[in-house]
Amino acid sequence: MLTSPSQQSNFEPTASHSDSVGFRFLNINTDKSRTDMKPYKLAEIYRGKDWFVFFSYLNPTTQKFKRYKVYENINRHKGSEREQYAQKLKNAVNEALKKGFNP
Repeated sequence: MLTSPSQQSNFEPTASHSDSVGFRFLNINTDKSRTDMKPYKLAEIYRGKDWFVFFSYLNPTTQKFKRYKVYENINRHKGSEREQYAQKLKNAVNEALKKGFNP
């Protein structure tokens, strides 16, 4: 006895559901040994009570990313000057990472 359509006992996917999936999980390459994988995640700006620029770098021992925070006097600036300084700092960190900086 069925009480609602969601409790059907013989559920089978229709052809439209099984053939028209927009995203396929099985096609994702999860091999961590790829040589084109970057050992870092680009820097971003955190805008909270205290601002900072953060980036992540891959720890080769644990194969996990570790987050690093960069302040460099960012909180001494106020208003639009702080935003400009944060963008400049973020760009400098990203450039260093692209050139091979390793914390």
